Amino acid sequence: MSNGANILALGVTYKRGVGEMREPPALEIGKRLADRTASIAYADPRLRAVLVDGVSLKAIDPTSEAIGAADCVLILTDHPEFDYRRIVQHASLVVDSRNATWGRDAPEGRSSRCSVRPSFADRTHTSHDPEAYCDAGSPGTKFPDR
Repeated sequence: MSNGANILALGVTYKRGVGEMREPPALEIGKRLADRTASIAYADPRLRAVLVDGVSLKAIDPTSEAIGAADCVLILTDHPEFDYRRIVQHASLVVDSRNATWGRDAPEGRSSRCSVRPSFADRTHTSHDPEAYCDAGSPGTKFPDR
């Protein structure tokens, strides 16, 4: 996910259902991806604009077209307003740090979908798991329900 990749970050606030920043991990993740020349857009129904290093960034609407156009959809905050079924159906790659897509069918042609292992998420409720794994995404692959 570097060298010109188009990344769509879903949710940049520090917590689900909240519209405050309070130094969320999304800012650091965005800076690191940008340092690797990724083009980053974000969607957050709770925060329509954010000031990052003196630059005002505006949220985009997470339409099916925007999701499909991204090289990777990165779920950072699992706001209830996001349509996770649609995200899984239209994204070519989903990196899900919040387990929002667990139990969703992967469509034909899925590149892969990465997510936090449920045992880790259930134990710590954190969005950063160094032991995340990826599903190879064979047709009909389904992440287990929690």
